Amino acid sequence: LKLLHVSRKFDQCTIWMDVAYLKDIGLLKTSITAHRIPTDAKIDDTCIQDEMCQECEAPNSKWTPEALALELHRLPVASLFPSLTEEIIEVLRRWHQRFPIRIWKRFVRVYEGAAHQTPCVLKEFNESAPIICRVREWISALPSNSAAAHVIDLGAGYGFLSMFLSELLPPGRVSKCILMDSTYPNKGVESSSGSTSTQHIYDFGPWRIPLHTLKVDLKKGRALSQVSERILRAPSGESASQPAPAFVCGVHLCNTLGLRAAQLFNENPEVVGFAFVPCCFPTSRHLLQEVVYQVGQHRFAAKDFLDHKVFPSNAVRFAKWSEHILEGIEPGPSGSKCIERHSLSRPRKGMYPQDIYMFAERPAMQDMDAASCRPCRGNLGQAVVVDAKYGHANAREQRVRKNGKKKK
Repeated sequence: LKLLHVSRKFDQCTIWMDVAYLKDIGLLKTSITAHRIPTDAKIDDTCIQDEMCQECEAPNSKWTPEALALELHRLPVASLFPSLTEEIIEVLRRWHQRFPIRIWKRFVRVYEGAAHQTPCVLKEFNESAPIICRVREWISALPSNSAAAHVIDLGAGYGFLSMFLSELLPPGRVSKCILMDSTYPNKGVESSSGSTSTQHIYDFGPWRIPLHTLKVDLKKGRALSQVSERILRAPSGESASQPAPAFVCGVHLCNTLGLRAAQLFNENPEVVGFAFVPCCFPTSRHLLQEVVYQVGQHRFAAKDFLDHKVFPSNAVRFAKWSEHILEGIEPGPSGSKCIERHSLSRPRKGMYPQDIYMFAERPAMQDMDAASCRPCRGNLGQAVVVDAKYGHANAREQRVRKNGKKKK
């Protein structure tokens, strides 16, 4: 095609293209039977371009839906959640038809060092299956007169969890899924950039349940305050005064992001379901800095889960860190919380299984009840690192101010 364009710019040059050769090496597929095409020949560029575009867009990968189904059945999720696995296989077939090859290849990329060494779409499903099942249960248990709920996906990354939920939840009971991550570009802001593409979310047709991305840094308390005020507490519709029930999910949130996720649940009674999978715990540096954390009314120190003499292995330390997060979750007297273990992880040598799943739920509250349970605006998104002997400037400044007040 480049030669054709060159020949038209330089009519004096005589350039011939061997169509048979181009077909042999896979650069051209066309019904033209002539072996050589002179530069002055009339060629329907539109037909050739359309045919080549169709070739480029059609999924062409070794990871077909059939290959993915075979791979999926060797993962733990297939035996632990067999019916859900079959549903996901059908979802993958639809996605294979829906998305072009460049998007599909991102779905089936196998990252070096990733768990199970399997395509990332399967890895994400394997890790999020318990969350999907629990959210479906919560949605089905909503009162018939309840406003359509929305799902908030914290640290959503590429968005596979919300994509699965959009395909599996009833559209009449769920109005939208909101994906939050600090790596997204801000939609509608031309100058905004991000390292995670959202093209697959917006550019290839509507989702059964609409998906929306938001650039949110969950480490910042101000960001959590804005999520509370502008999303969770917003009326569910133009004619409604009451916010819609919300379900907050977070799969493999690292370090203190888990505390932030629990804090978002605690401070917003509109969140009636919380599903969380911790990923990793703070490093030994926090132990040296003598860091103290707080979520809800629960305060604990780094030594309470990082002391190697008391907690000899990473698996034990991870479990203890998770227990402290659960202790800080406050569903209220009518709510409940629990830790479940699902053996979906096959850690490599030296790693610990990330098999802990936390769930908390509470009944939806009426306007007056919810208002009485909310913290005042100034107390939203308070620091979760509340003290430290070294580093963590915010915690140190708070301690100085506190000590200064005592001296006075």
